[in-house]
This record gives sequence, structure tokens and C-alpha cells, in this order.
Amino acid sequence: MHSRISGILLDGLKGLSLSILLAGCLGSESTTTTTGVTSESSSSSTVERTRGAVPNRWTSRTDSNYTVGEDAYYNDRMTTGMDAIDAPEAWSQHSDCQTIKVGVIDSAIDVAHPDLVDNVIFGWDEVGYDYDPSPPGYDSLSQEARYMDNRDVHGTHVAGIVAAVGNNTIGVPGMCWTASIVAMKALDGRYGYVSDIIEAIEYADQQGVRIINGSWGVSAHVQSLYDAMASRPHILFVVSAGNNGQNIDSLSYSPSTFSRSLPNVISVASAQINGSSISLSYFSNYGTSTVSIAAPGSNIISTIPKSCDRSTGACSEYASLSGTSMAAPMVTGAAALIWSDNPSLGAQDVKAALLGDATTPAGNPFSGTVENGRLMNIGNSF
Repeated sequence: MHSRISGILLDGLKGLSLSILLAGCLGSESTTTTTGVTSESSSSSTVERTRGAVPNRWTSRTDSNYTVGEDAYYNDRMTTGMDAIDAPEAWSQHSDCQTIKVGVIDSAIDVAHPDLVDNVIFGWDEVGYDYDPSPPGYDSLSQEARYMDNRDVHGTHVAGIVAAVGNNTIGVPGMCWTASIVAMKALDGRYGYVSDIIEAIEYADQQGVRIINGSWGVSAHVQSLYDAMASRPHILFVVSAGNNGQNIDSLSYSPSTFSRSLPNVISVASAQINGSSISLSYFSNYGTSTVSIAAPGSNIISTIPKSCDRSTGACSEYASLSGTSMAAPMVTGAAALIWSDNPSLGAQDVKAALLGDATTPAGNPFSGTVENGRLMNIGNSF
């Protein structure tokens, strides 16, 4: 039961467009349908949950357009943005993040996905109140039913950017080729409750998670969420800046604007990579005092639950999505690479390394939009 106590505007999707490519590969003739989903608002979105101990608000994901693809995509490196941040240089030195537990607090995650099953160790469902400590391969059918009850792509896509299995000849590589992902469902489809996210943070802390990815946000200051992050300085929180295309320096957008005062929070803007051209994605929020770093977030190919074209029967388990939701897990995976290579570091040390190793691209495209004009460069860390 929810009792409604006040309202805030939601930061939702930027027009969800679904294109399923016909048999072949990227660039094939495609059919497109538009779902009509746009940024939504609610006059009654602040709620309390009967089991929650804190006042609660809706939170929403921060992704944008998505396109279902057909085959393996790593050779299209500039589409994924991996070359722009020198990921191959880092991988030549280090690609194993298994010693650092990474929490992905999001919507459903397909833990049985062939590019994720070896890298997800266990999970918790705050929406369905389910817990199963066994690895996903133990009972893939029940695991899929548990985590994929709404067949949502978002959490699976985010998890793949962090840690899709690398060098296995299928699909795409995540930033970490081997990893220990703790999958935590706290969003039900597009939205969720802040109290569920806070409980997921508490659970993650109990499980020894060192990094938490948050590809979601609330267009308000949420003190309870701030307190949950501030009280855990040993955890690094990597969060998306949001998709409203606005300067958030003078606004409250939780948890992105927490980066002003919390040294264990990194706020990530989305970069558009077109060959050698690099720019801020048109949808990305920005701010020189609130957005810590930019990372590739436009047209990022990653894992999704198996999706099929009804007219042709062509299926895929990979898709291209755009949003700051995609940029944040790039940084999350990079943080895990750094931390697993230097396990004695603390959360603030890892943040300092990421920001210190970032580069300013030619032409300074993030001047006035990202702190110090930074674009992540994981290659500089190795």
C-alpha cells in the first residue's frame, strides 16, 4: 500500500523508439515503431511505503532511444565508444575485476544472458522481495523468471556495459571482462521507489559491494538518499547526470547533484562519439560543479533480454541504447578495473584516479559543461 503525500516531476525517457533490424547485421533494412513513451510527470509521485522507514519518492531511469540489433558488435568500436576512452589499451594490461564486487541497482537483469551469466554472482529483488544466494547458472529458468518478470531491457543493458564477458567471440565486451556483479532490482520497469533503492544500498553494503552504479534519478533533493550515500564513504557511487539537456548546477537532481558535496559520488554526462568527433550528447544534463566526467553514452551496444521481430522472427540479445544511463556504467566498469588492480585504494582514491587520468579532447568540447572538461580515459590508468 502506498499513501501519497506530495508530488514532484519525474525525469523520464526521451521518447522511446524501437527498431528491430531484420536478418543480417547493423545497417540492414529495418522496421520502426514508436511506442509514444515520453518524459512523464506525476502530481502525486512522492509516496511512503508501509515497510519503508523514510519518506519516499518515485525515481526514474535515465536512458533514451533504443534499437535492437542482430549480431556481435565489438568490431564497430567507434559505435561503442571504447576506442575513444582507450579501453583496448587498458584491457591489454588488465581486464579482470572479479575481486571487486559491483552493485547494479536498476530494473530487471537477465542473469541467464550468455554474455552475463558468468559475471553475475547473486542478486536481490527489492520489488518482489526475493533473495537467492545461488549463482545464476544453478537454476536459470527460475532466475530468469525472478529477474526478468517485466522483460525490461534497461538493467540488462547497463549490466552488460559494466561486465559483459570479454574475449568470448560473442556479443560485446563490458569494461570488465570478468567480474562480480551483484544484481539488485529496485526499479519496476521505468520507475521505482527511493526506499527500495536505499534498501538495495543497505543490502549491497552488507554483501561487501565496493562500487554501485545508479542509472536513474529524481528531479528533487532527496535527503534520505543523500544520507544513505554519505554514511557509506567506503562505497563509490557512479550515477547518471540525467537526460533533460539542462544545466543542473543550480538545480537539485538526486543523486547526481550530490557530487557537489559527497567525495564518494561521481556524476557522469553522456558523450557522443562520431569517428574523431566528440561532443556532449544533445540530451545530456551538464554542469561544471555537479557533473564530474563525461563518458560515451550515445548509441552504445550492449546486452538485452532476447527480443524478436514479430513479423520476421529474427531475434537478438544485443541492442543500441543512448542515455546518461549508458555513460555511467562505462565509468563504473573503469572504476572496477582500477580498484581490482589496486585493491588497497579507497573509494575517494579510485575517484581521484578516474578524474586525474581523464583527458580533454581536441577542441575542448566539454568546456562549460563538465568539470574541467573531462572525458574518461581508462587507458591512462594502466
